[in-house]
Amino acid sequence: MTDDRKAPEAKAAGTILVVEDDERARELVCDILRAEGYRVMSAANGRVALDILAREKPDAVLLDIMLPGMDGFEVCRRIKQDRATASIPVILLTALSQRDYVIRGISAGADEFVSKPIDMDELLLRVRNAVRMHQLYVQLDRQYTRLKAAEEWREQLFRMLAHDLKVPLAGVLGNLELLIEECRGKGQSEELECLADAREAALRALQMADTVVDIGRLEEGNFPLKYSSCRLPEILREAIQAVRATADSRGIAIVVEGRCRDVPCDHNLIVRVLTNLLDNAIAYSPAGSRVVVRLQDEAGGARIEIQDEGPGIPPEFHEKIFEKFTQVEAYARGRRYSKGLGLNFCKLAVEAHGGRIGLRSRLGQGSTFWFTLPERGAAGGAGREKSHVGGN
Repeated sequence: MTDDRKAPEAKAAGTILVVEDDERARELVCDILRAEGYRVMSAANGRVALDILAREKPDAVLLDIMLPGMDGFEVCRRIKQDRATASIPVILLTALSQRDYVIRGISAGADEFVSKPIDMDELLLRVRNAVRMHQLYVQLDRQYTRLKAAEEWREQLFRMLAHDLKVPLAGVLGNLELLIEECRGKGQSEELECLADAREAALRALQMADTVVDIGRLEEGNFPLKYSSCRLPEILREAIQAVRATADSRGIAIVVEGRCRDVPCDHNLIVRVLTNLLDNAIAYSPAGSRVVVRLQDEAGGARIEIQDEGPGIPPEFHEKIFEKFTQVEAYARGRRYSKGLGLNFCKLAVEAHGGRIGLRSRLGQGSTFWFTLPERGAAGGAGREKSHVGGN
């Protein structure tokens, strides 16, 4: 093996590994590449080439097919099967022009071919393009790694802040309750109304913090479900009661249709799912309209649909609507399609039960959110189906 490490322009141009058993041909190619400013490494056979690749990662490999022992096809295959080297472009050098050899090279993962006798202008062009592609890949991979680390840090910070906010918010709520009782005893209606509004805002903030923390636990699989045999009509009544005041204030009627079987579920978690879906439907329904809730049996479980008469959701958001921070993109377009992290929580909670969740919607014709719960439940051995979002 030879290694030119001192050429000042080599670092800027890139590194090439030349694998060729013919010493004169190998040295000729290496000299031409060095003259172009490349740092060059060389090997006379496949074993030596793979040893070099285990230690260093060039920007391209010039690989002869007719090598002693392990041929170029096998060397190429091993390069592409190793995650550490799979992204390195491989240019096969061969005097063989038969179609089956080209097919074998493609099957092994080769990126380019150069025929012997070598046209040096063609070789340099293919090397330059291969090096450029690999260097761009490396840059993108580094940026992706940095972005991924930043995203993980943001997630951890977001959850930590939400968790730490719960204690002071609980303190605020406790003091507001005391002040409300004091004002109620003194008949101070104006002050009572202001305090009630403050309590509602603090309660919503606390619920948001709880949602953020619970989303993190659901994503990590650390949210233990407390299963019991649940009657969905009863759970639905609790959820409707939680949003009744908001619906009444806007003259929105909540209509329940149909029936469905009992299913095992975490009672409190499904109450929260239904409350989130109802709250979202009410928020985007016009005053004086209806929100229709349908209960029905389906094969292997129960299905719940919540239909509103709102503005509808564009097709491009049907799959994104259940993702975290979808609102950032929606805000950029000047619209909102959900009230925050609630739909992401619903998706994770339903999937934790082994159910599915989705959306049907057309612009100007309202939206129907639906979810299913299996008859046996995820804890009872039912398989977890992948969420099917955006269709029925």
